[in-house]
Amino acid sequence: FPVTICEDESGNGNNGIIYGGNYAMDRFGNLSSCYEFTSVNSMEFVSTQISYNNPQVFTLALFQKINSSGQILGFADNNTGGPSSCDRYLEYSPSGLLRFRIWNPILWNNVYINTNITYDDNWHHIACVFLNQNTCKIYYDGLLIAVSTTNINAENFIGYWRIGGIVTGK
Repeated sequence: FPVTICEDESGNGNNGIIYGGNYAMDRFGNLSSCYEFTSVNSMEFVSTQISYNNPQVFTLALFQKINSSGQILGFADNNTGGPSSCDRYLEYSPSGLLRFRIWNPILWNNVYINTNITYDDNWHHIACVFLNQNTCKIYYDGLLIAVSTTNINAENFIGYWRIGGIVTGK
C-alpha cells in the first residue's frame, strides 16, 4: 500500500495513516480534499497512529457519501493490515440499516442500535456517541435518530480507530 499521512486539523497531533484509496471530490466540490475507498470491506483505510486503551466513552463522526453497505468506522487491534479483533463500529447493512455494533463474547457480535437509512449517493453527517456502557446515540444529518440504553461493555483491548476496511473474522 502507498502510505500517506493524514494530518489532524484539531492541532492535537493525532495524525492518521492512509492505506490505499483515491483522492476524490469532497462535499463542497473541492477536488483532492477527501478520500474514496473502492470498498469499505477492502484493506483500504485510514488509521490513527496512536493506540487507545479500551475506550468506553467516545464519539465517532464523519461525513460520508452513502452508496453501498459495509463497515464505515471502528476500533481495531492493529493499524496496518487486517485486524484479528474489531469492535465499536458503525456499518451499513445490505438491507439499509445504519448499525452501531459492539463485540461482546457473551452476546456474540451484539447489534447495539439499528436504524433505517437510504443509499442515496449523497453526503451525510453521521455521529455516534457512546457514553460508557449504558447509553448510545446516533445522529444523522444533525438529527438524533436512535438511542439505546442497553447495558453492555465494549471488548477490552488496545487498538486504533479506523475509517474504511476494518473487516475481521468475527
